[in-house]
Amino acid sequence: LLHYSKPLTVECAVRLYPNQLQVGEMADGELFDCCVHLLDIFQETEGVDMLLKCMEENRVTRAAVCGTPVTKKWDNTEKERPKGAFQDTGRVYFFTATDEMIADELQEYEDQTAIESKIVPMACGFNPTDNFASKHLKRVLSKFPGFWGGVGELYMRYSEISMLTNEEVTRCNHPAMRDIYKLCSEKEIPVVVHSNASSESAKPYAVGYEYTHEFASVLEEHRNLKMLLNGCGMFERGKFQPPYEDELMHNLVKYPNLFLGVTSWTIEGCQNAMSNETLVTVVDLNPTRFVLSTDCPGNLLSTEYNRRVSILRDFVRKLKPETQELVMCKNAEELYRGRVFGK
Repeated sequence: LLHYSKPLTVECAVRLYPNQLQVGEMADGELFDCCVHLLDIFQETEGVDMLLKCMEENRVTRAAVCGTPVTKKWDNTEKERPKGAFQDTGRVYFFTATDEMIADELQEYEDQTAIESKIVPMACGFNPTDNFASKHLKRVLSKFPGFWGGVGELYMRYSEISMLTNEEVTRCNHPAMRDIYKLCSEKEIPVVVHSNASSESAKPYAVGYEYTHEFASVLEEHRNLKMLLNGCGMFERGKFQPPYEDELMHNLVKYPNLFLGVTSWTIEGCQNAMSNETLVTVVDLNPTRFVLSTDCPGNLLSTEYNRRVSILRDFVRKLKPETQELVMCKNAEELYRGRVFGK
């Protein structure tokens, strides 16, 4: 859509340019996973061996690997430890040690050739509402020079996570993040964020996308920054009116430094936001701007990773052949070009 204007909806494009649902060979080829949480919300993991094994089994040649920026509290009122973030009302809090734990896991692994060729380490262990955040990040970058390939995944507007976090609500355009974005722009490394497009309200008057301006203002101010919006701003509850595909198209046209991450849970659970058929059309219309993420937590690698990759590949098969190769690997290589080949 070279002359896209907002009144031209993706619904029209679906009718005018129906996607060919052919099974492309590229969908079974090499895949770049743009977000894996080697440490889960309890800062636990099945280990680097398991991650590399899962990658090998699923022809995932590279992965951007991070910890989790928050950790779950085991409340004194609970007799048994929580098994998930939302199992009880125990709060979560920012966990700065996650970066050092990731560095230890990766740097102490015996096969450093595998790490350097397959893993892009990501730093996320700081409080995005703290004006000292950039100072903490610089300290981590200096302690492990040449190691980090990006910043993220940072939790901004994130449903229950936001509600459970013992802090002010994080947002992409928080003043504390300004120096983070400047630093990433200077070092030419991307920032990966999860930020919902709007609140999860079913109230009749709650229409529109009150949070998209938060990441849009960042992209406007920091034109050299590459931002990956993991999950595309979609979530499984709430109303997406007017059509969210038009909101996405508007921002993709306006901000060439915006990338969008299609995750397995985007495909499985966000039909209220956008049908998979429409999402396929949006990706085909913007073939250089989308990447894939399993978003798999480190304690579920052996049970979840294969399934999540399979969901992503099934989605890719619905794309045009010329789009498939870009979405599977090439876009991610451009996004993480500073560390793609262990540089």
